Amino acid sequence: RSSLWTFVPQAGITEGAFQSAVAAKAKSYAGEAITARELASDLGRSIDRLIGIFDVLALLAVIIAALGVLNTLAVGVVERAREIAILRSHGMTIGQVQAMVVSEAALMGAVGGIAAVATGLLIAWTIVGGSTPRDFGAGLALPWPLLGSVVLIGIGVASLAGLYPARLAARTPITRS
Repeated sequence: RSSLWTFVPQAGITEGAFQSAVAAKAKSYAGEAITARELASDLGRSIDRLIGIFDVLALLAVIIAALGVLNTLAVGVVERAREIAILRSHGMTIGQVQAMVVSEAALMGAVGGIAAVATGLLIAWTIVGGSTPRDFGAGLALPWPLLGSVVLIGIGVASLAGLYPARLAARTPITRS
C-alpha cells in the first residue's frame, strides 16, 4: 500500500531546511521524498507507456481486421467464381472485376469504420458523459477530424486487404474444364 503526503513550508522556513525536514520525515516513514515536478514526470512516463500499449493493441486490431476482410473476400471470390465468369463473358474487363472486389472491400471498411466510431462514441459518452458531475462543465469534446480519419483509415486498410482477392477474382477463367 502506498501513500502520498504533501508538505507545505510555513513562513520563515528556508528552502534548505524544508527539504532536509521533508527528507528526514520521508526516511522515518520508510518513504521517498520527491518534488511535484518529479511526480508529474513519473506520471507522464507511466501514461506514455500506457498509451503505447493501447497503440500496439489498436495496430493489432487493424491487422486482424484486415486479415478478416482478406479472408471474407477471398472466400466470396471463390464462391462466386461462376458469377464472375458470367460477368467476364458479358464484357466485364479484368480491371472492372478488380475494381468491383476492391469496392466491396472499401464498403466493408466504411461500415467497419462507422461502426467503430459509433461504438467509441457510445463508450466515451457512457464513461465521460454519464459519470462526470453536471457542474464540471467540460463534457465530451468530439475530435471530428480524428473520427473522420478513423473511417478513412478503415476504408484504406480494407481496400488494401481487398487487393489480393481482387487479383484472385481477375484470374478466374471464363470457361472451366
